[in-house]
Amino acid sequence: MKLRALSLFVACVGTIVAQDVRPKFDAATVKLDTRGILVGPLVAMQGGPGTRDPGRFNISYGQPLKLILAKAYDVPADQIAGPAWLDDLQGNRYTITATMSPGVTREQFLLMLQDLLAERFHLALHHETRDFPGYALVVASDKPKLKQWTPDPNADQAPGAANMPTDEQGFPRLSPSQASGFRVVRKEGTASRVFETHHQSMAEFAKGLGQTLRQAGVAGTTGPTPRVEDKTGLSGTWDFRLQYDGSFVGPMNAASEFNDGLSFFTEIEKQLGLKLIKTKGVPVDVIVIDHVEKTPTEN
Repeated sequence: MKLRALSLFVACVGTIVAQDVRPKFDAATVKLDTRGILVGPLVAMQGGPGTRDPGRFNISYGQPLKLILAKAYDVPADQIAGPAWLDDLQGNRYTITATMSPGVTREQFLLMLQDLLAERFHLALHHETRDFPGYALVVASDKPKLKQWTPDPNADQAPGAANMPTDEQGFPRLSPSQASGFRVVRKEGTASRVFETHHQSMAEFAKGLGQTLRQAGVAGTTGPTPRVEDKTGLSGTWDFRLQYDGSFVGPMNAASEFNDGLSFFTEIEKQLGLKLIKTKGVPVDVIVIDHVEKTPTEN
C-alpha cells in the first residue's frame, strides 16, 4: 500500500514538473539597436515556424518593443498597453537573433519569444478586458448565403500567381487548397476588389474583418481601432467570396461615427446574408505592461 502511494506521488510530481517545463530557444541574442532610424524598404521580422527558415527567428533592423511584444502575444499592437515610451515607435529599437529546432510549432515559438522578452526586459504584466469600438457580425433577417466548407481530396496544391485561375470577370480565384487567410486583389483597370478565403470559422472570419478595417484606417489615426465580434451563432467552417467596389471604408467623421454606408458593408449583407452592426464596445483582452526596462540584458 505504501509502495503504491509512493508511486502515485512520484507520478504526480513528474506530471507537475513536465507541465511546468516551457520550451526555450537554443540560443538567443537581444540588443538595443544604436544605428538610429533606418530608412528604405526593410523586412522587419523574419523566420520561425511556417516560414522558409523555421529554425531561425531574426530581427536584423531594429524594431520597437511594442511591435515585438505584439508579435510574441499574437495580437495587434493596440492591445499592448504600458509606459508612454512604448508608444514611441521611432524611439528605442531592438534586434533579436534566435535559433530553435525546425520542429518547433508556432504555439511553442510564441511561448519562447514571450519568455525571452520577459527575461531580457524584466517584464511584469497582467491582462485586462477593455471595450474597443467595433461591430457585431450577425445573420441578416433572411438566411445566410454561405457555402459550408467540405474537404476536396483532389484539390491541387496552391498555384503560383501566374497560373492562378480566374473567374468570368477576370478576378484571380483561390484554389481550394489555399485554405487560410485573406486575399484581396485588384483587377487591372478597375477599383473593384475581391476577397476570398476557404475553410474559416465565423470567429476567424470576424477577426479577419477586424484586421481589414484596421488596415483601412476606419477608426482614424488615433485611439483604438475597431474590432468585429462573431454573434452569428453559426458553427463549422465556411467558404467566403466577396466582391466590392474600391470605396471600401472611410475614416471616422467629426462625430466619431463609423462610415458604414459604403460598398464593403452593404455587399456583406447582399452577397453573404451577414450584417455588421455597430456596437458600444467589443470586449478585448489587453496586455498591460506593469514594468519593463529599456535596456535589455544581453547574452
